[in-house]
Amino acid sequence: MATGVGWFEIGATDYDALKSFYGELFGWKLNDVSNDGMKYAMFQGDGDAIGGGLYEGEAKGALVYIAVDDVDASLAQISAKGGEVITPKTVVPGMVTFAQFKDPFGNVIGLYENAMPE
Repeated sequence: MATGVGWFEIGATDYDALKSFYGELFGWKLNDVSNDGMKYAMFQGDGDAIGGGLYEGEAKGALVYIAVDDVDASLAQISAKGGEVITPKTVVPGMVTFAQFKDPFGNVIGLYENAMPE
């Protein structure tokens, strides 16, 4: 079903301070891709490290995303095993197809499709 953790996100209500903190602390080169009222910055990991994103929103701890071939099929399996869909399949054209779920233990995890949507 999955190929492994391939992305993570960290949020905070003070977007500029969040970017400054992590950018300066770890030397992340942040690419701001904010649009339509959404504030979001992405960075790529070095070597074997995964990349991630920083967003303006409620701080909930880091959210990991697992790469899958088919978000719909994965959500169906998750629901069948007692998980709960939090954010249904969402397509951001030209960027990503993703969803979020809560496992039976209360953890919120993201999924994203390996293929970039048109």
